[in-house]
Amino acid sequence: MRILFILLFLFSVATSHSQGKDFEPKGAFKFDIQLPIVIGNKPMKSIMKGMVKGSVYYQHNVFKGLNVGVGGHYLLYTIDEFALYQEITGAMHEVGGFGKISYQKFFGEKFGFEFGVKAGYAHFFCVNDSSSAKLGKAYDEGTFFVEPVLNFEIKVHDALGINLAFGWTLYGNYFDQRFLSIDELPGGNVYKHSNTNMINLGFGISYYFGYKNNLNTQ
Repeated sequence: MRILFILLFLFSVATSHSQGKDFEPKGAFKFDIQLPIVIGNKPMKSIMKGMVKGSVYYQHNVFKGLNVGVGGHYLLYTIDEFALYQEITGAMHEVGGFGKISYQKFFGEKFGFEFGVKAGYAHFFCVNDSSSAKLGKAYDEGTFFVEPVLNFEIKVHDALGINLAFGWTLYGNYFDQRFLSIDELPGGNVYKHSNTNMINLGFGISYYFGYKNNLNTQ
């Protein structure tokens, strides 16, 4: 209940700012750094540990806060060798490109939020001892993905903002023994082939371009 009152108070403060000028950038260059947490696909959740996700993109305000953008991301995962029967060391890299559509709204000059979705293509490169021995290279595989996103932003300078960045990525493929080039996973074939998905939590920096004034006269 206390949290609810705090949220209502913050919302009332934010909306009170909207009686004047609302900040509305024409575009923004953004960089997010997040911690990826695997929540779907049990083999990947138990074997692979998400270390970092970095995203760089540009978005443009096309109509009253409706933004379209394009960018790319990189993720690093490490292998938990204690989760396997045999000792396998290595890491998995993910690179991807995406388009983005979102709605962004500021309440006054300082505080705002954004929600939207990214969609694109990602490629995985699993570099490990087993794949090097059996394939002579890293195991690689590509797939499409979608990622609903939510950001809470604070403008700290005329053209600079920071934000809390949340995302939920859903992939079109699943992680299994192929990625590690082994015959089977610990526990045999008890795992269902559920698609990979993860939560991304972190922070971002925005550099705003242009400026639009939205006068709220009530």
